[in-house]
Amino acid sequence: TKFTPPDTPPTKQEWVANDEVTECMCCQSTRFSMFNRRHHCRRCGRVVCGNCSPHRFKVCGYGNVKVRICSDCYEYILPKATQPEGPRRVRAESRDSELEWWLTKDLVYNATVREEFTYTHAPSVALCLSILKLHTEHSSLLRFLFNTIEMMLRLLRPISPGIINPEVDYTLLITMIRSLLEFAKLSCSQYGSGSEWATV
Repeated sequence: TKFTPPDTPPTKQEWVANDEVTECMCCQSTRFSMFNRRHHCRRCGRVVCGNCSPHRFKVCGYGNVKVRICSDCYEYILPKATQPEGPRRVRAESRDSELEWWLTKDLVYNATVREEFTYTHAPSVALCLSILKLHTEHSSLLRFLFNTIEMMLRLLRPISPGIINPEVDYTLLITMIRSLLEFAKLSCSQYGSGSEWATV
């Protein structure tokens, strides 16, 4: 049966909750994990994978900002979007390969853009840490690093006694924690033995 989205786009409060599904509700084959992230279609509110939500369209409730929609909703909208202006409008409305995030003088529009912005690919961890170190006061930097490490350590806990989380790559997570600890240790050494962080 061909999927039909709801008459009106759901609010974020009405979206399907992340923890209610373990696989994409569109293709029903991709299982979510640390590498296969969950995404919400702004048109129907379902939880879908990245491959099933490459399109962006203007959706009621988001102003003129083009937001993520799933492939099912795209196929449902496509026939309507091609009339009366033809394929040109479709290409203009769904620039899937090049997402543009322009800020304007419209404060409401800018707020929506900032809220909807996502990286197509995860930025380099080394680059992020370098920028963070360059623009952040040292004490705040260390506090951020330790809070992040503590958050990641919680992911190592089993979801229940004797049952690990199948969505977590524990080897990768431990490697990431080790990298952050080494960076934190290097940052601590800049304070000398008199610092409150030196003994951490």
